[in-house]
Amino acid sequence: MNAPVFAIVVAYQPDATALAAQFAALAPQVARVLLVDNGSTGAARQWLDEQAAAGRLELLRPAGNIGVAAAQNLGIAAARRLGAGQVLLLDQDSVPAADMLAQLLAAQAGLGAAGARVGLLAPVFHCPQSGVRGRFLVRQGDSFASCQCAAEETRAVDIAIASGSLVTLAVLDEVGPMDENLFIDAVDTEWCLRARALGFAIYAVGAARLAHNLGEGSRRVLLPSGWRQVPLHAPLRSYTIARNNLLLCRLAHVPPAWRRYVAAMLCRRLGFCLIFGPRRLAHVAALWRGLRDGLAGRGGSPSGAK
Repeated sequence: MNAPVFAIVVAYQPDATALAAQFAALAPQVARVLLVDNGSTGAARQWLDEQAAAGRLELLRPAGNIGVAAAQNLGIAAARRLGAGQVLLLDQDSVPAADMLAQLLAAQAGLGAAGARVGLLAPVFHCPQSGVRGRFLVRQGDSFASCQCAAEETRAVDIAIASGSLVTLAVLDEVGPMDENLFIDAVDTEWCLRARALGFAIYAVGAARLAHNLGEGSRRVLLPSGWRQVPLHAPLRSYTIARNNLLLCRLAHVPPAWRRYVAAMLCRRLGFCLIFGPRRLAHVAALWRGLRDGLAGRGGSPSGAK
C-alpha cells in the first residue's frame, strides 16, 4: 500500500524539548506532520510557531482544549483534505523508533496479502520513566486479559493504545471517528472495540517500537504477580478512567465481557490509590465522581469534575 502516511500529534501543555525529540524521530518517516495544539504555552508554543512558519509541520489550534478524541478527529479531517491515505496517531510524549513506521507498513502489506481485514496496527511501546513494557488486551472468555507481543511476531489483539497506531482513512470511513463524548481516556479502547464489532482485526507488531511515557511518573509496588512499576496519574485522570470505562459498558458494540474486566480494573485502581497512591483522598473522590457520572451516562469535558 503506497497511500501517503500523515502523522497526527495531539499536544496539551507539552514540553518543548520532548516535542523536538519526537519531531526529529517522526518527520523523516511520514509525508507530513499535523499537530493539534490543545493548549501550548511558553517555549513549546514558540517552538511550534517556528516549525509551522518554516513549513515543517501543519499546526491546528482549536479554541481551547477540545480533548484527545476531538483533536484526533480534527487532525484526521485535515489529513484527508491534504491528501493522506492513512494516519499515524501519536501523543505528545511518544517517540517512534527510526524504523517504526516501516515495520508497521511491512506488517500491513503482509497481512493484506494474506487477506486479513486490518483495522489498526500498533507498535510495542515501552515507558522510559518506569521501564514498563506495553501490553495489549485480548478477549478471554467472559473478561479481557493483558498480553505482550514478542519482537518477532505480529499478533491479533482486541485493544491497543492509540499512540503509534496506523490506520487507513478507508477504515476510518467504515468504523467512524473517535468518540468525542469520552474527551480523554478509553477513546482508543472504544474505537478498537467498535472496529472489532464490524469485523476488523487489531494487530500488535512486535518489530515496531515506540517510547511512550505513561502517566506523570511511577511507583514500584509488590503485586500478587511480583514487583511492578505502576504509572501515577493526576486525580482528574482517575475520574475519566472510571467514568469512560463505565460509559463503554452502555454501548451496544461493547461486549458484556468488558463489564467484568472494568469491575476488576476499577477495584484494582481503588486499592492502589488507597494503599500506595499519593493524594489518596483526592483520587478516591475522583473515582467516586467518575463512577457516579459513568453510571448516569454523563460524558464530555471533565473540567467541571475537578
